[in-house]
Amino acid sequence: MTTEEPGPQVKWVLHPADGGRLLKLDLPACEQQVPAEGDVIVRPFLVDAATLRPVPVRVVQRLEWHHSGSPSFVVVVRSDG
Repeated sequence: MTTEEPGPQVKWVLHPADGGRLLKLDLPACEQQVPAEGDVIVRPFLVDAATLRPVPVRVVQRLEWHHSGSPSFVVVVRSDG
């Protein structure tokens, strides 16, 4: 029997230029694979502010740091429309 290690910790940040078009719901932020800059992704906790439905967002910046032996990331996203 093997145990799967949890993915890296990720803090999701909405780009200020979106001016309230996006909302980030409070959900756990562990990812198995952290998206790269330029990727277009959909996550259930990144939603349109008007409809509260998940929407495609583009990763505009990804910062990484290591502490306590495990990597952590800050991922800045912006609406892809």
